[in-house]
Amino acid sequence: MKKTFFLLILACFTILLVNSASATTNCYNWSPFPDVIKVTVTPQDPLNPINKIITGALYVQGLYYLPLTGTMVKDADRVHKRFSAHATNNTTFFGGFLDCAMDATLDPSALPIQGPFTITCGGNGGFSNTGTLIKVDCSTLPSPQSSEILSSSAEVGGK
Repeated sequence: MKKTFFLLILACFTILLVNSASATTNCYNWSPFPDVIKVTVTPQDPLNPINKIITGALYVQGLYYLPLTGTMVKDADRVHKRFSAHATNNTTFFGGFLDCAMDATLDPSALPIQGPFTITCGGNGGFSNTGTLIKVDCSTLPSPQSSEILSSSAEVGGK
């Protein structure tokens, strides 16, 4: 009986861990530009779901696609969410610099969730731009593989 009870508890605990570690997909618009960030968000530790790992891409369909990885954690004020990521660039966008660091402080009480966003590529003296990161519904966004291309006069965040 003790062995059966132990196995039942172990099975329940395993199911709880698997369910709490499920990943979600979040999408953001880098306003005022058409640039999109699409990430998979996975809890780093199912027992402490505050810290999350993010992987995905910063892109404008038909123009550029930068893979990224980073983290989303509660900020020091325990209210805002800190969105920090590193992307690699192999295009002429973002000043042609290879390494780009992104940082945003998101206000979860704002509807939609949003906050100031900064991207810096190439360190001091490199490319830098700012805007607002706004959470959007992923189904409203073009895929990075879309054949639809923006007009040549469109201003993107990476230029």
